[in-house]
Amino acid sequence: MRRVEEFLTEQVAIRGAEPALSDSIGTQWSFDEFDRASDDVATLLRDAGVQPNDRVLMLSENCAAAVATVFGTWKAGAVIIPVNARQSPAEIKRIIDHATPAAILMTTCASSDAVKHSDAMGSKEVTGAFGSLHLATPIASNPDADLCDVAVLLYTTGTTGDPKGVMLTHDNVRFGGKASAKLRGISAGNVVYGVLPLTHVFGLCSVMTASCCAGAHVRLEARFSAEKLYTALTTGVHFL
Repeated sequence: MRRVEEFLTEQVAIRGAEPALSDSIGTQWSFDEFDRASDDVATLLRDAGVQPNDRVLMLSENCAAAVATVFGTWKAGAVIIPVNARQSPAEIKRIIDHATPAAILMTTCASSDAVKHSDAMGSKEVTGAFGSLHLATPIASNPDADLCDVAVLLYTTGTTGDPKGVMLTHDNVRFGGKASAKLRGISAGNVVYGVLPLTHVFGLCSVMTASCCAGAHVRLEARFSAEKLYTALTTGVHFL
């Protein structure tokens, strides 16, 4: 089995100094810097007691630190659970109770809603090459060997019942990224506008993973705005 983070390793070897990620809070990372940021997240998680086949929940809105969190979780051998920080505390609690994550990382650097959840959980600020995040560890490490090839647990909203975790393997995410990059003609040097939430399968696979697979630069936006979209389209963005 090949893992999704291998896409990043490949890009570092080919175009490490070229632009990989930028976001609305001013972050600008090359592939080398993206790699170091995700390494720091992996180290942070291991130091917090996260083991391979644990689950890591990410409360986020789009930013470079969120992408580093996803890739850092994979580098630590754990499964990422991306959840939009704009969900309510009750919705998030239901996911936590079901998924029992060994760590929760919140992109407080780019999301006021993540700050609210962080305050409610009594989390602590953590810093590194990824910038600033907040970390909570309300549940002890509890690895599940059955998740050894799972990359992502995407939870439904639970509109008609309890939220359900949809398992995507590393092969699933790699296939989705490669297929999207090929079908849309994304290539190295292109700029992709990342306004679709990374907490949704389309943003996760067809934007983030596809761009990393192709060596493209993702300009991340936390929330949609017609004005910001127009600016992006007139300042070098090739794909939405």
